Order: sequence, then structure tokens, then C-alpha cells
Amino acid sequence: MRLPTGTATPPSDACYAGVMSTDSHVTELYAVPLKEFVSTRNAVAARLRTQGKTDEAAEIARVQKPSAPLWVVNQLARQHPDLVRQLGEAVHDLKAAQLGNGSVAEAMKAQRAALSALTGKVSDLLGRAGLKASAAASGRIASTLIGAVADPGLRRDLLAGRLAAEHQPPGFDVFAGAAPSAATRKRATKTPAVASAMPARPAKAPEVASARPDAKALHQAVKPAETAARTARHRARDLEREATRLEREAAKGAEEVERLRRALEDAERQAAASRKAAANARHAADDARAEAERSEKALGEARAALD
Repeated sequence: MRLPTGTATPPSDACYAGVMSTDSHVTELYAVPLKEFVSTRNAVAARLRTQGKTDEAAEIARVQKPSAPLWVVNQLARQHPDLVRQLGEAVHDLKAAQLGNGSVAEAMKAQRAALSALTGKVSDLLGRAGLKASAAASGRIASTLIGAVADPGLRRDLLAGRLAAEHQPPGFDVFAGAAPSAATRKRATKTPAVASAMPARPAKAPEVASARPDAKALHQAVKPAETAARTARHRARDLEREATRLEREAAKGAEEVERLRRALEDAERQAAASRKAAANARHAADDARAEAERSEKALGEARAALD
């Protein structure tokens, strides 16, 4: 990859490899098949609760099930990290080209090729997961991939296979804060007379012009995906709240069962103590009855002697 002069240093392999060190349960949760996500999450949370790790259990229970496109993006990153890095490099090169270092058209072509290498794996992933491919889902996957690799923090989550939300690709304004190259500043300060004397460079205008329709078309294509993503997020939040409510009810039910079990054990202990007391009383009564009989016999004998 060519490093243009006057631009920010591109993300290195060390940056890509510096993924977030997070709880292993959360990281492993994002790796399970999508259809098993909720059951696995609930099982892990329940196991942690039984171990007395209530804070960790609550954290696991709050992890939301990813959408199908988001799940696919994470699996692509887990299975094809080199392709994700290549896409990140292509996005960086496009940023440099937009700042005047290189051909925008060539950079966009390289980005499309890197993105295509990843999206070409989508159908197989969806099929093995029992999910249906659609144009809308493919658009959301492509948007999230570009949006994630363009941001260093999101890129680390992506390469760890634990991206938590879908994202949109950056527009041209995402690079507005970057410093232009020396060549760009020099061109901007030329006087009209000097500029008119410079040889014409007709190739530059077609490159930028050819890039604009692609970017505009991409943003137009993303609008339906944004609407679908918002709807899916709202639905996911509703389902998450319902799952949390049911989990709380289940926990309360388990507590009530435990309380009744303890009450039963107490009642059984009391019943055993009562049975033992009754047996002791019965023995005492038998002894008293025998003593009374002996006394009556002795009294009878005494009366007989008097007579």
C-alpha cells in the first residue's frame, strides 16, 4: 500500500490486532449460531447467577441479540480477518485520494473490489445459518462493514467479531477534519495568472466527477436499509424488554419455590419433633398406668390384711 506524503499515517496491523480485551463470555456469545443466541445467553446468565456472580449475569442478560446482517458481519470478521484488513486499507487510501493524494477513481475501484471480496462470502454464511439472502440485507452488511472499518474503535470491535450495532458508511464529509496535503494547499493558493499558465490537467475532473455519482447512489441505496434498521432495532428493544421481564418473573418463581421448599423442611422437622414428643408422652403414660396398678394392688392387699 502506497503511503502518500502529508496525510495521517494509515492504521497498522498492530492497531488492527489491538482488539478490546473484554469478558470472554460476551466474546464467545457473539460466535454462536444466531438461532442459538438467546438460549445460550440465558443459559450463561443463569449459570453465573447460580455461581453467585450476579453482576456478570446481569451484564450478560443485557447483551442484545444481533440482527441477521450484524451477525453475518461479525462472522465475516472472524472467518476472514485479512479481507477486513484489506477493506480498511482501501478505505484509508480513498481518504488519502480525496485529500489530493492519488486517484479517487482508482481508490474507489479498489474499495469496491475489497468490499466485493467480503460480500461474496455472505450467501454461504446466510445459507449455513438457515437465513435468507436479500438485497436489503446485503446493503446493510456492506454499509456496516465500511462504516466499521472507517472508525478505529469500531474496527477493533469488528476484528474481534463482537461489533454490537449496525453502522452507516461515511460520506465525503467524514474526512473534513483531515489536513490537506502540501500539494493541495499549494494549488489552492496559486494566483489566477499563474494558474492559467499551468498546463491543463483534464484527467482530475473526470476522476472526481465519476466518484460523485457512486457516492450519491450509495447514500440513496442506504435509505431503505436505514428505515429497516430502525424498525429492527425498535423490535429488538421490545423483545429484549419482554425477555428481561420474563427472566425476572422466572427468578421470582424460583425464589418462591425455594421459600416453599424451606418451609416444607421446617414443617417436616416440626412434625418429627412432635412425633417424638408424642412417643415420649405415651411411654410416660404407660409407666404411670403401671405404677397406678401397682399402687391399687398394694392398697387391696393392705385392706385384706386389716379385715
